[in-house]
Amino acid sequence: MNIVQQAAEKISQEMVKQFIGIQNHEMSFTDLVENIQTCVNEIGTSMVETLIAEADATSRQSPVRKREWYIQRREDTKICATMLGPIELRRTYYKHKKDVHFSYLLDEYLDILPYERVDLGLKTKILETASDRSYQQTVTQFQHTGITSKETIKNMIHRVDMEI
Repeated sequence: MNIVQQAAEKISQEMVKQFIGIQNHEMSFTDLVENIQTCVNEIGTSMVETLIAEADATSRQSPVRKREWYIQRREDTKICATMLGPIELRRTYYKHKKDVHFSYLLDEYLDILPYERVDLGLKTKILETASDRSYQQTVTQFQHTGITSKETIKNMIHRVDMEI
C-alpha cells in the first residue's frame, strides 16, 4: 500500500519542520505537542480513508457480491466525525438482485448506522466530557473532530436521554 510511504514522508517532513522551529526558538513545548498531534491525526484519517476505499473496491470486485448485488451508484460520500478528525467515507450503493432492497455493504461490514455522522467512540467521549463541562467547553475540546456546534452536543445528550 502506498499509504505507508505517504505516512513516512509526512512524519519525516513534520519532524524536520518541528526541529527547525525548536532550533530557531519559535516553538514552545505545548506547540510542539499540538503540532505532532495534528500530524498524527491527519495521518490517521488518511489511513482510515484509504483502508475504507480499498475495502469498498474489494467488495465491488467480489464474485460473491456480484452474484447477489447490482451496483446502483458508486462514490457516494458521507463525512463521519471521529476522534482522529472528520473522515470522508466513499462507498458504493448496491441493489439486491432477488429481494430488491438497497444497501451500502461497507456500512454493514463496519457497523455504521445509516444516518449516523458521529463515530460511537467519539460520541462516548463527548458524552463523558459534557457531563462535567459546558457545551462550549466540550466543543472546544473536540474541535479537531469536525464538531463545531454547541447545538450538536446538546442534541447528542438529549437523544441519549430520550433513549434511556
